[in-house]
Amino acid sequence: MEQSMETLNYKFILIIILLAALAILGILLFFQKKRRGKPGRSYYIDALHAMVEGRKEDAFKLLTTAVKMGESSTDAYLQLGILLRERGQPERALQLHKGLMVRRDLEGSAEKSVIVAMAEDLESLGRTEKAIQMLENLSRKRKDAETLLFLHKLYHRRGEHEKAISAIKGLGKIDKSYGGAARAGYLASVSQTLIKDGKNDEAKKMLERARKEHRDSIPALYLSASLAMQEEDLVSAARFWEKLLEIDIDCFCQVLPFLEKALYSSGKFQDLERILDKLMKRHPEDAAVITSLAAYYEKKGEKGKAIRVLEEERSILMKNAVASAKLATLYLHDGDQESARRVLDEIDINSKNDAAYICASCGDFAIYPLMYCNACSNFGSFKKAYED
Repeated sequence: MEQSMETLNYKFILIIILLAALAILGILLFFQKKRRGKPGRSYYIDALHAMVEGRKEDAFKLLTTAVKMGESSTDAYLQLGILLRERGQPERALQLHKGLMVRRDLEGSAEKSVIVAMAEDLESLGRTEKAIQMLENLSRKRKDAETLLFLHKLYHRRGEHEKAISAIKGLGKIDKSYGGAARAGYLASVSQTLIKDGKNDEAKKMLERARKEHRDSIPALYLSASLAMQEEDLVSAARFWEKLLEIDIDCFCQVLPFLEKALYSSGKFQDLERILDKLMKRHPEDAAVITSLAAYYEKKGEKGKAIRVLEEERSILMKNAVASAKLATLYLHDGDQESARRVLDEIDINSKNDAAYICASCGDFAIYPLMYCNACSNFGSFKKAYED
């Protein structure tokens, strides 16, 4: 009996020890699994946060560490390459990107991004021809928007305009925003450079091509009119100015003096009434058009008609100091001081300045809305601003 009790106690102790061992093992496995489930620090992710916050120096250090630690993200190497170029070290960026080309997992869009990055490195080193060759080889394998756009920029910088326009045509097949309007904008920009260089005949041909690409291209029409004025082809100039106003009334105040000069010098000043009347019907609340029509009648000596045009639209003109002042002046010239004072008392002072256009990418300045910036090779970067 005593022996059986000892045996029972021994078994009970063994069971307790076994259960305790299992519990300890379970706890160890739980914490080991928790440690494995917790992701390690990613210097690349930390670098992205630093870049978003504008801490480029911290981003550079974190990306350098990420590359040294062997983080697999291709973008970490690409971002580090960009920062190296910005720091004036394109040679180091090129070596970094070359190292990526031996990776077995590099394919598809990642491979394309590395090749484009290498081309940017080469271009920074002044080896533009090699960069173009690399991008041309890539473009033959696969049509890609980023590749074609960068290839276009390199062609443009080298003055190879036909190749540059060909790249835009290829780009337009992938991205519709680079269609006829963009091609016309680029051709107009090239013609602007030709005009500055005194190559008017070449510029004229380029502008004809631009208008064929997009007949309502604002920069093409503006430059066509300006060139026609320069060459004293006043009939053509007036036609281009009129077409431009039909498309973009915002440039009315800027274009009107040139249109008036073209019509007056060509003996067709009477056409101005037709043009202004048509614009007024299209834009019945445009104070500048209304005022200009009244000014036309005043020049013809028809002050009564000028006053009538302005009086009929006085509710609109009250918001425009220049137009209201014009009406008041007409009343004064007509000897009606009471009406002149009434108009002046109703004026709502509104100092709207002349429009200007500034490239949002590089700050280049233009007096009309260009579609393409010659300085930084960007499309659609000009935004309207107002001069002080």
